[in-house]
Amino acid sequence: MKFHSRLLLTACACGVFALFAPVLQAQDSNPPAVAQRPGGGENRVAILEKVAKALGLTDEQKADIKSLVEQRRAKVTAVRENKSLSLEQKREQIKQIAQSSFQEIKGILTPEQAQKLEQIIATVRERRAQGQQG
Repeated sequence: MKFHSRLLLTACACGVFALFAPVLQAQDSNPPAVAQRPGGGENRVAILEKVAKALGLTDEQKADIKSLVEQRRAKVTAVRENKSLSLEQKREQIKQIAQSSFQEIKGILTPEQAQKLEQIIATVRERRAQGQQG
C-alpha cells in the first residue's frame, strides 16, 4: 500500500510537470510538442493554462519553472537512454528526479500558490480514485 501511494504521488508530480511544460513552452516561438500530439493535446494545453492562471504565476516564476522543467526533461532523457540501467533502475531514478524537481518547483511558488497546487493535486487524485472505483 505504501508503494502504491508513493507511485501515485510520483505520478501526480510528473503530472504537474506535464501541466507546466506546455504552458511554459508557449512563451517560446515554437509551438509546444504536447499540442502536436494526437488525442486531445490541445485540451491538455488549455488545462495547463488554467492551472498556471489559477496559481497566478508571475513571468519570473514561469521562467524559473521552465528552466527546471527543461533540466528535468534532460535528466529523464539521459536515464531513459542509459542502456546500462535495468528498467527498475530507470523507474527509480526517474521517480527521484520527479520528486526532487517537484520540490524545487514548490520552492519557487509562494506559500499560497503551493497550497493551491496541493489542492489541485488532491482534486486530481480524488477524480482518479472515483474513476477507478466506477
